[in-house]
Amino acid sequence: MSASSSGGSRFALPCLSSLPSRKYKFLFVTPEQVASPSFQRMLSQLEARRRDIGERGGAKETTADEEARNVRRSRGVALIAVDEAHCISTWGHDFRRSYRTLSVLRTILPETPFLACTATATPAVCADIQTSLALRDAVHIRLSFD
Repeated sequence: MSASSSGGSRFALPCLSSLPSRKYKFLFVTPEQVASPSFQRMLSQLEARRRDIGERGGAKETTADEEARNVRRSRGVALIAVDEAHCISTWGHDFRRSYRTLSVLRTILPETPFLACTATATPAVCADIQTSLALRDAVHIRLSFD
């Protein structure tokens, strides 16, 4: 959906409708796109499909290759990565409120791992990010520039 930033929303719909086919390995979206009902609906459908395949996967006997394909197919969304995550706290209160709604991803994809990256967050901003994204059992990794 990053194409939508250069070409408008007409490119977003083909990307969105191709998600169930797993045509894309990476999908870059803005907080505003995450907030859209059509995007949330598509993610919900993907998650339901992943759960359905996972539940059906153990119901019949399969060869090892078929089982491996079922596991790959059932993964759905493998990771939610939020770059420049400090914007959730610094911009989300007034400038771009949609940053504060990213926790909807946790509701739709409860088992999907989250990665929130930032190089400029204070401990208070890190705590706000963790709360805003509904991160459970978060691991904080801090490295110096040196």
